[in-house]
This record gives sequence, C-alpha cells and structure tokens, in this order.
Amino acid sequence: MKDESIEKAHKLKHDLLSGAGWRTILHKFKRVTSAKDIDGMGEKQQGLKFIAKQKDEEEMREQRSPLPPTFLGCPSTLLLKEMFDHNKAAVEQDKDKSSKMKDEIFEKAWNFEAHLRSCLHCCLFPDSYEFEKQTMVQLWVAEGFFEPEGDRMEDRARAHFDNLLEKEYVVATEFDSFGAPVKYKVTDAMHRFLQIAPQVGVSYLKVEETDQLGSVSEQMQHLFLISKNIKPTSFKILSRFKHLHTLVLLCEHGSSMGRVPQDLFYSVKQLRSESLRRSGISEIPISIGSLKSLRYFDVSGTPIKCLPESIVRLQNLQTLKLDGCANLVGLPLKISKLANLRHLEFDLRGPMPVKMGNLTNLQTLRAFPVGTEDGCHIVELKHLVNLRESFCISRLENVLSSHEAKEAAMTNKKYIRELALRWGYRCSGSSKSEEEILDFLKPTACLQKLRILFYNGSIFPSWINNGSYLCNIVNLTLHSCRNCLVLPSLGGLPSLKVLCIVEFSEVRFIDNHFRISYGNEVDHAFPKLEKLTIGGMPSLEEWSGVVNGDFPCLSYLRISSCPKLVSLEWLSFLCSLKSLEISDCEKVFLLANYKLSSLLEYLSITNCPNLKIIFCKREASGASQIAHVPFIRIDFEKILLKDGETKC
Repeated sequence: MKDESIEKAHKLKHDLLSGAGWRTILHKFKRVTSAKDIDGMGEKQQGLKFIAKQKDEEEMREQRSPLPPTFLGCPSTLLLKEMFDHNKAAVEQDKDKSSKMKDEIFEKAWNFEAHLRSCLHCCLFPDSYEFEKQTMVQLWVAEGFFEPEGDRMEDRARAHFDNLLEKEYVVATEFDSFGAPVKYKVTDAMHRFLQIAPQVGVSYLKVEETDQLGSVSEQMQHLFLISKNIKPTSFKILSRFKHLHTLVLLCEHGSSMGRVPQDLFYSVKQLRSESLRRSGISEIPISIGSLKSLRYFDVSGTPIKCLPESIVRLQNLQTLKLDGCANLVGLPLKISKLANLRHLEFDLRGPMPVKMGNLTNLQTLRAFPVGTEDGCHIVELKHLVNLRESFCISRLENVLSSHEAKEAAMTNKKYIRELALRWGYRCSGSSKSEEEILDFLKPTACLQKLRILFYNGSIFPSWINNGSYLCNIVNLTLHSCRNCLVLPSLGGLPSLKVLCIVEFSEVRFIDNHFRISYGNEVDHAFPKLEKLTIGGMPSLEEWSGVVNGDFPCLSYLRISSCPKLVSLEWLSFLCSLKSLEISDCEKVFLLANYKLSSLLEYLSITNCPNLKIIFCKREASGASQIAHVPFIRIDFEKILLKDGETKC
C-alpha cells in the first residue's frame, strides 16, 4: 500500500513539473490520501528549484503580471507550494483535518485556474478592440471558468472582471451619460501575459490573418481570428481543429463572409464558444445543431434573416446574441426548448415565440411584448425569476385583467435594476382597468430605474409614492400619461437623482401634493434629485408648493412646452442650480424678479417673449439677475454681458 502511495506521489510530481493540465493534476491530487503520500515524492526542494528556473520572480513583478507572485512560469507551482507548506505532523494525527485541507487546496487551485484561463482569454483580444463587460463574462461562463453556485456564475465572473479592472489589466474606454463605463479594452500588461506564461498559453492563439492558419497546430483549443475578410478556403482549414473550444472571428465593419459550409460544424464538435459578430454571414447552416457542447453563439450585426430550427437541439446553449440583425424576421418557434438558455439578446421585430416562460434560467431578456395568443400572455413571466438588469414589458394594452398582471409576479424579479412598463401609443383603454393593472405590476424594491410610458390611468398606484419601498430608485421617467390629472407624490423618494415628466396634457396645477411622500409632509423634498425635466404640459397654469430647502442638490432644470405657465417664483430657492433651460413657455414673466443661483453656469431661454424682454432690456433690473452667468443663450443666440448690459 505504501509503495502504491509513493508511486502515486511520484506520478503527481511528474505531472506538476511537466506543466500538465490543471484538471488532470487536481483529479490526481484528490486521490493523494495523506501527508505521507506527499512526503513520498522526495527531492521536493530540487523540484521547486526546477520550477523556479522557469521564470524569475522579480522579472514577473516588473512585467506586472495579472497572476500572483507564486506563479513562476508553470501553472502547478501554486499547488505544489501549498502542498509542501502543510504541517504534516498535525495533519497525520487528524484524518478529518487532512481531508478538509485537501479540499481547501483543491478549491484554491481551481480558483487560480479560473483566474489564469480568464486572463488568457482577455489577452487574445486586439490592443484597440473594445468590448462590453457582459460579453467577457458570458465567454468566461461558457468556458466553465467559474463553478456553478446556484445560478450565480455570472456574479462571480463579474467580481473577477472588477478585480482585473481595479488592477488596471482592463480599462474603461467609453462611458454613458451618467459616467458609468460601458466599453473596455485590455491593457499592455495583460497582453504581455502570453509571453509570461508560454507553457499555459500554448492552446491559446491570436491569428492576424487567415493566411497564417495553415501553420497553426491542430491541437489548438482557443482561436481568435482577426481579418479584414474571411476567405472561403479558411473554413476548410478551420475544420482541422477538432479540439477547438473557442472560435472568435473579429472582422472589420463591412466584411462579407456569405455562407458557412455545412461540414464545418460537423468537424468542430467540441466547440463551446463561437462569435461571428459583424462577419457578414448571411445564413447559418443546419449543421449548427450538431454542436452539442456549444454554450455561446454570437451573430450580432450580421444580415441573417432567420435561425435554423435545428438550433433548438443545443441543450447546453447559454448565450444567444442577435443584436443589430436588421434582416432578422423572428426567432425559432420552439426556442423555448433551450432549457439552459441564460442570455437572449435581440432586437424584436416579429412576434415573440410562445411559451417563453419555460426558459426559467433566463437572465437577459430585454423586452417581452404581451400578446393575445396562448403562450404569449403576461403570465409567461411568472417563473422568470432570474431576469436581471434591464427589462421592458410592452403592449400592456393586451393584458386581459389585473389578475393576469398579478400572476406576472414582478415583485419576485429581485435582480431587475431597470424596468420599463409600456402601453401602446395610440391605444385608449379603460382608465380604471389600467390603474388596477399598473398597481399589480409593482416592481421589486431593488429597482433603480423605472419608466412608465403611455399609461392611460388618471392616477398612479400608491407604491410609486412610497419612499420606504422604492428606496433605491435613482432614475424615474413618466412619459405621455395623457389622462393623469395630478402628478404623483414623489418628493420623499430618498435616492432619486433623475426625474423626467413629459406629455401630461391634463395637468393644470403642480402644488404641495407633488413634494409630499406617501401622504406625509417632508422637511426637504427631493433630497438627492440632481436633474429635473418637466415638459409637454399645455394645460399647466401654476407651479407652487416648493419651499426653501427643497431640491437641495438640483443642478439641472429644464422646463418646456408649458404655454399657460405664468410664475416660477420658487427658482430662487434652488441654491445648487448650474444649468437652467426654459423653452416654449410664452407667459412666464416673473423669473427676473428673483435672484438665480450664484452657481448658475448656463442659461437658455427659447421662445419665451416675456423673459426675453426682461433680460435684453438695457435697464439693470433684468440684466443684473444674470450678470454672473458665464454662458447665456436666448432664442439660440449667445448674448454678451458688459457693464450690466446685455447685447442680444
């Protein structure tokens, strides 16, 4: 028995020193049963010295490798050092401790491999190539870098991406209007990684042109092909790579690839991730159904018209990306059979396939248009509890009853952060019925952004006023709610930063009701609001109820298309205001009687004749109110201030 254990240990040592694959090493290590087996390796110091010679530690630190310092050119070093650093005497006395320690080492080594492989995946993107965080996360998950823990593999991958971002191996290159990063690229430090880890990166390759494919090893597993145009002969060469797990084609915009040969997919049956994004491919062959291991498939930005029905055979498919496919007329009718589908990204132009509620693992689904056919009702959303990030429910006029809305169970969608509820633009349904439906579409308390569009009710449900419930809401848009007579009470929403209310044609007054919270007075209404847009209210005559201390953080205010509005005397209370735009408010005239914020940097007045008269007259009364403002535009013309006068 002892000889057998020593033999196992020697074999493990051989695997470690030869740079064998992690899964092979870890599988064998799980069978090493005691510290004696480890000790039986012998010559451990010699082994460590052998590995240390592979790469100098100091050189690696200078290269800013994304790996820990314990990685010395061989992926097994971390595991080897962990094994030899044990207190063997203590382990031998306690078999349970020995088992627990082996599990801990296994977990650390496995996590290390995920780190290693994910870095190599990043290295294959070109220097200037920009990608979304979601894309990288989906690729990592498809390759199995992160072990399942419930349904949260993506969360672990996102945390890992954030770690690379923090260490500047990945940097943000594009941001949205709120400053949040939306595009990234890999830095030089990450690209040097392939040179730092040649033994591990042997199955990863980035090819600049298709002409170089002929010299690539047939054992290649992860291939990124960067080319201006994909030649038909390239597919014949690609069919040689029987062990290919990842195939990403990065083509220039306007590339034309035409059809993929039928036999290609029969040859690369181990493929897990395939991206033909913007490749110009016009048709997906039926043989796609033979890729039983495929988890990630991206044909975004291509002129394909449809997907073959054979795609529903891909029971392991996790991600299907069809963004920007302008010619796409619809999805396969039986797409609901893809039970493991987690991310479905497409621009809907045709009807939604039936029974989407069967896709209970779905996390990404941007929109669900409610239909009238069986299998297309809003109740299909009931079991889609894993939906996350942004989601829109459209054609709500097709919801038959409030009971159906309740069955959708929107409060259970705890991972959704942005929600849009949209009725048809030209629909004029029952006001009372829509009020009940909206009441039962109450979203999760974790929601951060909410949009309600073309709602025909005359009042809003109480949950929208509840600052204790919607405590995380940051951005709120109410658009074209034509039958509403009063604005909801939103002043107590504690986290609200952006508010847009437009096209409320029946509202005549904005008063104290707008600033209260859930029926209760507040000391300072809208405590975090930074940006407010009010417009498209042809009946609005008066805006009152604002008290000193309200809107303490408001820096941007836009008021437009309120032709009957007369007074805005509360503007003097806005101490943080930096940008003020007023347009198409012909009767407003009292603005100049009140001092504007000393922080005001931009003032725009358009089609407001009373204000133009006040601000452009040469007497000091009007001009003095805006003398401190560095940029002023009246009726699209910049005006200059000199010695208390304005030049219009």
